Parts: sequence; structure tokens; C-alpha cells
Amino acid sequence: MKKQKISKLPVVLSSLITICSCSNLIEVPPPQNQLEAEIVFSDSSSAVTALTSVYSYFSTSVHGASKHLALYVDDYVYTSSSTPILEFSQSKLSVNNSNNESLWSNLFFIIYQCNSILENIDSESTISLLFKQRLTSEAKFLRAYAYFYLINLYENIPLILTTDVSENSVVRQSEPQLVYEQITKDLLDAKKGLAEEYDGNDKVRANRWAAAALLSRVYLFQEQWQLAEQQASEIINSKIYSLTSSLDEVFLANSKEAILQFWTQNGYISDAAQIIPSSSSNIPTYTLNPALYEAFDISDKRRASWINTNTIISGDETASYHYLFKYKNRTNNTTKTEYLMALRLSEQYLTRAEARAHQNNLIGALDDINTIRTRAGLSIFQSSGAIAEYLEEIIHERRLEFFGEWGHRFMDLKRIGKLDEIIGSTKSTWRNGLSDVFPIPQNEIIYNRNLRQNNGY
Repeated sequence: MKKQKISKLPVVLSSLITICSCSNLIEVPPPQNQLEAEIVFSDSSSAVTALTSVYSYFSTSVHGASKHLALYVDDYVYTSSSTPILEFSQSKLSVNNSNNESLWSNLFFIIYQCNSILENIDSESTISLLFKQRLTSEAKFLRAYAYFYLINLYENIPLILTTDVSENSVVRQSEPQLVYEQITKDLLDAKKGLAEEYDGNDKVRANRWAAAALLSRVYLFQEQWQLAEQQASEIINSKIYSLTSSLDEVFLANSKEAILQFWTQNGYISDAAQIIPSSSSNIPTYTLNPALYEAFDISDKRRASWINTNTIISGDETASYHYLFKYKNRTNNTTKTEYLMALRLSEQYLTRAEARAHQNNLIGALDDINTIRTRAGLSIFQSSGAIAEYLEEIIHERRLEFFGEWGHRFMDLKRIGKLDEIIGSTKSTWRNGLSDVFPIPQNEIIYNRNLRQNNGY
């Protein structure tokens, strides 16, 4: 196998270097997904393959953390005994937690690959300008997506926009606002450079509306209410997407609601076997927190469609274990193929509702809230007119709508300043003012002495 110098690898991927290295630390085999510019950018098909590998990294390597983020707050309960996962369940991560280290490294690996695409694509004369624009826009979208999770989980992160190892080896953490500015810039560039149409028959590569969807979330998190509403309204008013009448169809490949999905090879998500028990007699590894289950109204269609239950009899005791059932496939399924949902229309309604409420447009906020409630089979929301009641209902609906998905619950409670109040009151191991930020993996701090550990670790 061709060898390459360690200096070609990004500093923030020290854990990958450790995995790939052997006794000779001077040279290591290139990781399987590592980009090599002289090959990747030789023609358009190779460039697409390289970009596709970045998308696949989200679905196969990053999404696995969703169940751990759900454990970290109050979505799931863990019934097994893996120490790194128990730390997530206790909301008390060590600096050497392997799952946390993998999440950090996988996200920065995506960023590195996107940087490599952006650095090399313009120099290739064999690729058309229109094609370069699309690939550049997608790379910026994916880089922004990765940075969005890094900034919300770790807060104090380096902003790396190059593959230059001499620069990355001493990079310092950036102010969070600078990271958000880069995320916003990347998404605005991506939205401008992407077409409304999808590439191919599936919704598995970003289009203009995918960039707008993530941009609306970014504006919401920065409390830029007017801009968040504007982006969400553009998507809703495009009429390209619609809420599915059947909740069982939401997570199917190319559902009407999907704005962006990640392709799956066999019609089921990569960690389906960990989420869905192999039989009705098994206790699920990740069960729904009883408080979450009880938060659903008995008439809520989401409870009927997105939650399944195993009833276990042991001696004279009977116990019910509820688990996520948004994705139904545990094995190959070509009849009802499922793709991993990344961005969907229901989020845009709830984003717009919250943005409208903060701008005192309570009639508009009410319309959006009730669009989601009506789809779930619930009665319309009634309020005395206090903005606080609207905001509380929106967070409640976000909990019921996005449980188990991509760390929504953690990030929602964090951005509204409710983590300590809600999670701190239910977990004795929660540390007020500290547990809302994950630790920087210790390997990264050893590798780059300019990185500083987050408070409390």
C-alpha cells in the first residue's frame, strides 16, 4: 500500500493516527476514507466519489452518537454496562471517553475532507465551472454541518479551514462567535451555489433548501429571529415539501417531508440493531425515559407510530420497555427502504413558530404550532396569550417531534438555558454550569499543547 507522511494528516485527528499507526511512527497507511488530491480531483466522477464519502461519514460514523446524546439528557435510559456509554447516561464524561473522542475526531475528519475538496477543486481544468460550484457548495454545507455540532457540544474549538499541518499543529481555540460566523458564511455560500433540484432521484445530496434549513437552525440558535423566520418561510412557501399524513412514512427514503437524508446501503440505518431489539422478549439496550413516554398524550399519533414496546415477564413481575421506532427496519428492506433523516420540514414549522413568538407574532406562531399538533392528531393549542406559554409549548413539541434525533433535546435545552434546571433536577451526577459542555478529548490536548481543556474536566 502506498505510504504517506503523517504531516499530511490533520492534527485534530490524532486518534485516527493512533488507530492507523504501527511501530514505525514516521509513515502510516492512508486511512480508507483519506482524500488524495492527485487521485480525487483527476475527473468529475472521482470528485463525486470523494464528496459522497463525506456524506457517508455522517450516516455511518457521526450519527451513532445520537443515541449517546439522547442518553446524556432525558430521552433514553441505558440498560447495559459499557463504561463509556454509562458515562453518557450519567452526564459525566471523562476526558478519555472513547465515544466522545470518536465523535470529536469524526466531525473534524469531515471538516478536513471538506477543506481538502475546497483547496483542490479550483485548480482542476478538467472539471466544469458549474460542477466545481456545486461540489464547492456541498463541501461548505457539510463543513458547516460538522462545525454546528462541534460548537454546540464543545463550545471551545479550533476553527480549521486548511489542511496545512504546520498551521493545524499549533492552532488555538476560536471564539464561539467566530465559528458561528464561519458556519453562517459557509451556509450562505452553499445556498447561493446550490440548485433547488436534487442531484439524482434521491434527496441524499444537499440542495438549496437543505442549506436554508440548516441556516434557519443556525439563526434560531443565535436568536436572530427575523432571519430564522425568513429561511424557514422560504422552505415552507416553496411547496416542494409537505408533512406526510402517515407518520409511518416520515422516515422512508425520499419521504415528502425530507429535505435532506443520508443514503443507506441496505435500507436501514447503521445502528438499527442497537436501537431495535432482535425480538419482543429482549430488553432494549436504549429504552425511552419513562418521563418522555408519559409526556405524550394518549391520542398522540407519534406515540403510536414512533414508539414500540416490549413487555417482559420475569417471575411474578411484568415490565414494559418502550423504545424508538421511527425507523422500523433492522435488516435489509427494499420494499420500504429507509434513509437516515438529517433535515425535515417539521423542524421548519417549529423554528418559524419560535421565531414568530419572539417577534410577538403570536397568531403566526399559533398557526405553525397547530400545524404540527394537527398532524399528530392532537387538539389545537390554547393559550392565554403570554409569549412564555407559546415558547414552552414549542419546546414541548420539539421534544416529542425530535426525540432520539441528532441531539436535538440536549441542544434545545442548552440554548434556552434549561439544562441545569431540567436535567440537573433528575440526575444526581449532573454538574450545574459544567455538564452543558463536553470535554475536549485528552489525546487532542496532548497532541496540541495550545488547546485548553473545558472547565470542570
